[in-house]
Amino acid sequence: MGRLSLFCLFGRLRRREKRASNAPSVAPPATPEHQQPTPRVSSSITLETLPAELRHLILESIEDIKDLKALVFASPVYHQQYLHSRKWLLRRTLQTTLGNGNVLADAYAAHTSGSLHEEGVESHIHADTFRLFMDQYIAHRSVGPGQVWAEAAATEDDLIEMAAFYLAVTCPLLRICSSVLLMRLNRSPDDSRLSRAERTRFLRALYRYQTYCNIFGMRPGGDYKPFNLPHEERLVSFFGLFPPWEIEEINCIYALVRDKCEKIFDTTTMADLAKDHPGSDPAANRYLRSFNLSSPCKCHYLGIASRGLHAFLEIVQTPDDETLVRAMQKYMVWHERFLEETMMLPTQWRRRSRHPSAEDQAQARRDRLPFVGDEQGLMDGRSPAPPVAWVVMWRGQFKNEYGQAVDERFRKWGYVFWDCKRLKESGRRETLVRDLRNPDMTRMRWD
Repeated sequence: MGRLSLFCLFGRLRRREKRASNAPSVAPPATPEHQQPTPRVSSSITLETLPAELRHLILESIEDIKDLKALVFASPVYHQQYLHSRKWLLRRTLQTTLGNGNVLADAYAAHTSGSLHEEGVESHIHADTFRLFMDQYIAHRSVGPGQVWAEAAATEDDLIEMAAFYLAVTCPLLRICSSVLLMRLNRSPDDSRLSRAERTRFLRALYRYQTYCNIFGMRPGGDYKPFNLPHEERLVSFFGLFPPWEIEEINCIYALVRDKCEKIFDTTTMADLAKDHPGSDPAANRYLRSFNLSSPCKCHYLGIASRGLHAFLEIVQTPDDETLVRAMQKYMVWHERFLEETMMLPTQWRRRSRHPSAEDQAQARRDRLPFVGDEQGLMDGRSPAPPVAWVVMWRGQFKNEYGQAVDERFRKWGYVFWDCKRLKESGRRETLVRDLRNPDMTRMRWD
């Protein structure tokens, strides 16, 4: 059976039913004795009255987790059919929703990294647990999307939680982050819809940022101790999995989170954050008062940024100031060693000195890195596919530099997320070339 769209199939059934009900009532022609009468087809065919086998095929044909949720929530019949094969359907739909660029491996890592902390008085991650997790992450990234489930020991509960996180957190933030950066790219975009390549870049950046927060951040709630790994070692063990332009994708998401927190601190008085509010957590307020709230510093909003995507989404979706203050009270925490020190040039220099990589050698040889198109590498996620802005920035040469080596103003409009066509239509490609000629827009280079 072909992969028909759910709405297309439903529309055909509805049109067939309507034609049958509107047909004129006429007497059927006489049937010759030697001819068998044609059996009448019921005019009350609906999606819910189809045989169980066809209902399963309809569920199987749905390729987006949001469409699967919509049908299952709308129909008790399909809900029961879904429960009968829930694990298989979730595995398949998550694969088709997140398969491009092997985002599925990143989504699974974001899920499993949330349970790495060992329970105790102060929950922490053991070094052996971290190494085992990274080995599994590397193994999942080395295979195609269709093989991830064969490598991962995902239970039905894992799949349910992954689907819930995508629907409740990742999908809304995909829309919010892309809209904000698109408006900064072009205040009057002709087309705000993301291409497949752009959507893949945003999704993998969001999931990888969440994974980093789960390991090195403070987590959304509870008393968690970040994994204490030297920053140059983080560049090897974690960021070493990704090419430099994909590290910059993570940095662009972090810049959005950090800028939002900075603006809140600029517009919200610390007295508001410290005082009691209806429904606020007294323990959180006592913790807040342990800070010097009269002089907030960068460590306050870095702590909020390290809480991950749950906290970020709650903050950006707050409907009023009082709700925002309560959210800040809940997530505000001290964290001075989150991501920025990892991305500093001295940290990258120490990593190069102690752990030289093949990418460093490619930069030293001045290997060419041409722009080969936006769809390249999306199917398996393993082929080098730099976006056009990255290629233009480094003039077609391989560069293993990121973080402090790139001017922050480029991240303001998410330079590594956009397709060549969108950059050209927005005029940003020419602006990028012009800005790179400006000494004030460049930073120190390794060579």
